Formats: sequence, structure tokens, C-alpha cells
Amino acid sequence: MTPEKQTIVRHLSSRRSTTTASNINNQQLSTMPPKEKETWLKDWGTSDAKELLRKDINEGRVTEEMQPKQVYGMHPEYKKYKYTNFTTNLKALRESIRDKGKYWTDWGTSEAKELLKKDIEEGRVTEQMQPHQVYEMHPEYKRYKYTNFAANLGSLKGAINDSHKHADFDDAALANDERLHPRSATTTAGLPRWDGSEAQGLLKMDVDDGKHDSMQPKDLYESRVEYEVFSLEVFRKHIYQETRKCVETPYWAHKRELKKKKKEEKNRRNNSRR
Repeated sequence: MTPEKQTIVRHLSSRRSTTTASNINNQQLSTMPPKEKETWLKDWGTSDAKELLRKDINEGRVTEEMQPKQVYGMHPEYKKYKYTNFTTNLKALRESIRDKGKYWTDWGTSEAKELLKKDIEEGRVTEQMQPHQVYEMHPEYKRYKYTNFAANLGSLKGAINDSHKHADFDDAALANDERLHPRSATTTAGLPRWDGSEAQGLLKMDVDDGKHDSMQPKDLYESRVEYEVFSLEVFRKHIYQETRKCVETPYWAHKRELKKKKKEEKNRRNNSRR
């Protein structure tokens, strides 16, 4: 065999060996089991890991200076959760523990809630005001965490709106009922009826003039014979009702004005398109 032929044979043999080895490797890879995907726990809210982390923070093993990576490596329980999720949960838990004791949490029965309700109804808190502006109005508001205060402000506005919508509906229904079925001047118990009476109109005038602020209910009651048609107890109750109406009026007058402006603006836009 000539040298040239020997070279060609060696080259072909080498290619066959390489192809055979490659085929064997591919076959081996195809028969290997697939790599298992890492699985992370997702029950952080009720987990032992969360309570362990809370304990580590409270007892000083996790300090403010420690980086999330350092904390993550402290216990195998932490590594059952995806690192990025763990860092988010660590930050939230640190903030929660810092805030505990710093802010009040008794909003439902608080002085601040009543003060805010009064500010809304008397028009000091307007629809244009941002939550942070309201938050700055009184030190009582700052006893509560800002994010919680902002949520409570929205809820209280919604509750007041709903109560007045129901009141407006009830007033309209009552007026319609009275138109269809005029009521007598006395109740079914034979007592004088307040609604529509001279006393009702006179009391509204006296409250508008501020007499209820300078006179005791009994003195105001005895100032007009029209009031004495009713018992002092009934009269006192209507003083409080009329006072509350006066307090609420500025807020709702402002709301009606805003609604009117929005309607006018909408009409102008519609007209301009024609």
C-alpha cells in the first residue's frame, strides 16, 4: 500500500472512531434522568421559619447591620424559601417589629377617628386634599402609621358618603310618602308631631343664630311657647339633631358644588365635540 493510501485509511479510521464516541456520548446523555428542578416552600406566613426569624430579630441574633445573605445562611429552615422572597420577607418583618410599640393601633375607638370624622363633615378635609396633607393636620393623626391612616381616611370618607346617600334616599322617600299620604298633626299615640311643626322651623332658626350655644336646653325650651307643645325631653333630642345637621352641612355643600362643577365641565366637553 502506498504511503498516500495509508494516510487516507488512517484519516477515515479516525473519523469513524470520533463518530462512534460521539454517538455513545449522545446515547448516554439521552438515558440519563432529567435534573430535578429546585422546589421552594411558599407557606411563609404560617411557617416555622418566620417565627424563627422573628425570634432571631427580637433576641438580637439578627441585627440591623446584617445583610440578607448573612441572615439567609443562619439556618437550614431559611433556605427552604427562595432567596429573593426571603429578603422581601426579612425586610417586612424588620419593619413590623420596629413599628410595634411606635404607633397606636386602637383606631376603631380612637379620639383621632372622631376628630377626622368631624374634620370631614365640617369641611376642613376636602376632596382635593391628599392623605399626607390630612395626616399633618393634627398630632393625634400621627399616633398612627401613615399607611394605615391613609387607608382609614379612605374608609371613613366612604362610610360618610354612604350614610348620607341613604339619608337622602330616605328623606326623598319620606317626602313622597307624605305627599301621597298627608300626616295628621298628632302621632298614633296622640302626641304632637314634630315634623312640619312651627317648633321645628323656629328651632332651625334659633340654632342658625347660635342660641343653642349660649342657652341651656331648658332655657331655650322655655323661650318660645311653640316649643312647650312638646316635652323637654323631645325638644332636647331635636336640638342635638339640628346641631348635627348644621355641622354636616358645609361638607355636603362642598361635595354638591364639586359634583355640579364636574357635571358642567362634562357638558362643556360634550358641546365642544358637536
